[in-house]
Amino acid sequence: MSYISTEDVATKRKEIKTAFPNWKFSITREHYSSLNVVILEADIKLTDKENVSVNQYYIKEHYADNKEVRDALQSIVDIMMRGKKTVSTDGDYGNIPNFYVNLEIGKWNKPFVFKRVKL
Repeated sequence: MSYISTEDVATKRKEIKTAFPNWKFSITREHYSSLNVVILEADIKLTDKENVSVNQYYIKEHYADNKEVRDALQSIVDIMMRGKKTVSTDGDYGNIPNFYVNLEIGKWNKPFVFKRVKL
């Protein structure tokens, strides 16, 4: 059964916020099994849209033309995925992880904001 503890989420929240101190995030646990990270504000332009769901398995392909965005998103996903492993295999479903991860840029009710850092 998939499960991520409150402590694990807090640890990942601290790591992500330490790695990206100028960014604003919403980092939550959903249904005790998913880690949800939403980038609300950043000092690099991640997208022109208000909100985008990011497929963590295709970051290199989808952001191939923008190294800065690709590297930043990949760093976040690397932190999110630490400790993720297969805990069981189901004939119908396939591999079942110990927790799931979701990454978004902006939320449906809170659009992404590009905010340049003043020097």
